[in-house]
Amino acid sequence: MKHLELFLLSMSLIIYSVDIPAEDASLPTSKSAIVAIETNLHKKPTVKSAILVEKTPGESLKIGKRHRAWYFVEDNNYPNAWVKMLAVQLAVEPRRAGELGVVSLFESMTTKPTASTAVRGFDQHAFDQVTPNKARLTTLNTFKPSKSELNRFIADGKLIAAEVPNE
Repeated sequence: MKHLELFLLSMSLIIYSVDIPAEDASLPTSKSAIVAIETNLHKKPTVKSAILVEKTPGESLKIGKRHRAWYFVEDNNYPNAWVKMLAVQLAVEPRRAGELGVVSLFESMTTKPTASTAVRGFDQHAFDQVTPNKARLTTLNTFKPSKSELNRFIADGKLIAAEVPNE
């Protein structure tokens, strides 16, 4: 029992001695990013909004909040702009030597958001609004091509047939 108490006491001292910064969700966080493809900075998060400036690959930006498929960005000349999220690549910051110790042990006990890529015209808001249409699926299943239609499609497209291994 004494060993357990000693262990718990030493662990609590280690935990309290480590400076772990608390993340405040109300504070805006900004991340570094690099422009991946030629893109425009927009005044609002829509394609039809005014274009402020054109960005070339390799330029750096500060990424703020996300709205659908857009990132709020801060540029030296344009502090309030929006960019398409697929046009930038988030920069990975290296860990400092002090972050490799006890803190990383406790980081493994918490889960973090999963990174994903966006699909144009498809975001979380649109996904939440979707309702299944079983009649459409039934109609879709009736469009199975015959062997002759498939061969004609291959010939028209000048496609090369390839064997697909069964897994």
